Amino acid sequence: MAVSPYHRIELLNNTEKSYHFAIYQRPHPKSPALRSVAWKVRGVPPRGVFASASFVEWKAGDYGVCIADWDEKRERYLERQIIGAQLGKAYRVSTVDCDDIPSICPKPTGSTDERFISLTNESDETLVLGITLDLSLVVVQSVEAGGSLRFCAAESTAYCVSCYRYIQAGQVAVLTSLLTPVDVSFDDEYEHCKVVATNHNGKRLLRVSKFCM
Repeated sequence: MAVSPYHRIELLNNTEKSYHFAIYQRPHPKSPALRSVAWKVRGVPPRGVFASASFVEWKAGDYGVCIADWDEKRERYLERQIIGAQLGKAYRVSTVDCDDIPSICPKPTGSTDERFISLTNESDETLVLGITLDLSLVVVQSVEAGGSLRFCAAESTAYCVSCYRYIQAGQVAVLTSLLTPVDVSFDDEYEHCKVVATNHNGKRLLRVSKFCM
């Protein structure tokens, strides 16, 4: 079975508490310098007669390379510039032809390992560089002049879902989740997952179900 061009996570709240569900990618062990940020966030109210629900759907492999800024007031990273990127390609940030303003060159500058994307900082300043998926940041790294970000995509695309009292997209995924995070993965067989916040034996927890589309 071919991998679906779209992935979907359905989010259900079957508890009496409101939650912000946050989805993020765990950095691959081959990309240890990267920091995960909350990628997609959905606020889901408490259950009424039935469970309250929301969902996230995106195109698989829709990656981009990014220059980001740190928003001190909101304590989150914001995308400054995004250029569509492909696995196996290398990109660079330069100030040439941009009035000395660091900018990502839209064309790849070469190749890298097929499961990687690299972004080299050829400016003369330290920049926050990142990788986006579906036009939103998933990982960031502070990169000094001359340094590079290297992102490795897992063989089966893996995500993590957490519940927070409040969180915004672009905030660092820290250990303040109200419920124990759960891992969600997509491969050739499973293309749709459901994550449910529920009560079990007096405790609230997250449960995952997988479905074929």
